[in-house]
Amino acid sequence: MKEISKILLYLIGTLLLGAVLAPPLYWLGHAVGSDRFLPFLDETPFQRYFNRAMLIAAVGLLYPFIKWLDPRDLRSATMRRDPHRWRNLCFGLAVSVALMAILGTILVAMDYYKIKDEFPWRKIRKVPLTAAGASIAEEFLFRGVILALALRAGSKWMALTFTAALYSIVHFLKSRDGVFADRAVHWLSGFELLPHSFWQFQDPLLLVGGFTTLFALGLILGYAALATRSLWLPIGLHAGMILGKFEFTKIANRRGEPSVWIGDHLEVGLVALAMMVVLGTLVWLWCRYVVGREATTFD
Repeated sequence: MKEISKILLYLIGTLLLGAVLAPPLYWLGHAVGSDRFLPFLDETPFQRYFNRAMLIAAVGLLYPFIKWLDPRDLRSATMRRDPHRWRNLCFGLAVSVALMAILGTILVAMDYYKIKDEFPWRKIRKVPLTAAGASIAEEFLFRGVILALALRAGSKWMALTFTAALYSIVHFLKSRDGVFADRAVHWLSGFELLPHSFWQFQDPLLLVGGFTTLFALGLILGYAALATRSLWLPIGLHAGMILGKFEFTKIANRRGEPSVWIGDHLEVGLVALAMMVVLGTLVWLWCRYVVGREATTFD
């Protein structure tokens, strides 16, 4: 189980490094924003800088983490040259965007969201680039590295479940705004905020509707990677989910009280979980009948 231990040490290192980087990142952002060069940086709370610092730490530690591993057979465990990469990428992108659009339409019809009167073209233009960058980086880390490493420690189902759980936990760690609203940020502020990153685990609504949905998505993305032995399909699926989610939140405002069925965000709630079941079924059908004999079977 030393492979699992290495993954956990990487995550702990990311948390510690992110906590160290958060205060100087905050000071730098406010220094730049105070000169009216990028004024929004001066208005951004410390919690947002803390979240960005965690992302920077994860990316910064990724290369030494991979060098620390025994890279032999790491790629061959899950990867191959995909002869139908564009077909798989486009299918993943199209089906996830379509399902997110259907979900958004349903929520608007149920009056949980209202379309904005003014269409925010400038904000929408930035979303595709964000979706592309985040999906490529996260799929390379979770399905390209961590999933392949987990396969060394056990069966495909164990590796798939472990990676999906890790994926959902990492995305569920998010600090709540307002914790440092009346405090001066200092060098240890990142470590003081670190325990507050687990607040969502105390909310049954978020735990059932949010964590479970992320876990289901992690299973789908991992299955897509293992079934095609390629990252193209999961990248398409992941990018489509991000694209659909953020495009919708840019053009619609949340209304109504959150419930276990429909939470605070588009991807939270049992309705969103039902959409994940549909997405998983479509991905399974695609891998079984389109990818066909090239798909990896699960013992």
